[in-house]
Amino acid sequence: MRFSSGLAGEALIVVLDGVDRLSQEDLDELLAVQNLEAMALVYDILVPRSRRIHPEYPDVRIVQFVRQYLVRCVVENVSTWAGDVHSRSEACREAACLVAKAWAGEPGWPDIGLDWARELYQSTSDAGVREALETFFYIDGTDAARQEFRRWNNDTVMMGALERIRLL
Repeated sequence: MRFSSGLAGEALIVVLDGVDRLSQEDLDELLAVQNLEAMALVYDILVPRSRRIHPEYPDVRIVQFVRQYLVRCVVENVSTWAGDVHSRSEACREAACLVAKAWAGEPGWPDIGLDWARELYQSTSDAGVREALETFFYIDGTDAARQEFRRWNNDTVMMGALERIRLL
């Protein structure tokens, strides 16, 4: 095991800096990292999908990791003390960019979809989390996003959020 789930920050940078290509075994270990600072570093090598990963890794695992990382950033909002970790608002803007690029067909960008944000929005009463997620829902007002939002017609909580940010 080259990488440890407890490995964080500078130690992870040093280990990754000397690696030209990541094998699937290496990536399995990196995807298991739970320290948020280390997750931020792993995120940076996965998005957009790096040519350093060989052979190419199944998208579903990367998408799961990206979602988990961004959700933790939104919920924990720790960027004030963790330099590489996305703040709550940065994570939502990043998520919106990822969705927009994936839906536009740009290669190498994970399609993290919208359902994770909907579930988080519905499950929290934290005004800061909800406000940040409303930024995510804006997603540049793309037609694809509007079509997806129409599926939420029967959900009064989500419809209220979308109306508040004038997407419907």
